[in-house]
Amino acid sequence: MSDRKWNDTIEGVGCNVETCAYNSNGQRCHAETIYVQNGNAHKMDETFCGTFKKKSDSIF
Repeated sequence: MSDRKWNDTIEGVGCNVETCAYNSNGQRCHAETIYVQNGNAHKMDETFCGTFKKKSDSIF
């Protein structure tokens, strides 16, 4: 389990996915780490966050 607090965010990582449990009020990511997926991507919109967890799921 992470000791990262809700208000601790990953510096420089923004998030606009309001349904993600790791998205804080300031649209910043507070996951311990992030995993960007799609090793075959050639454009930004072909990647996605593998760390996503739905808000209704428990993260603690």
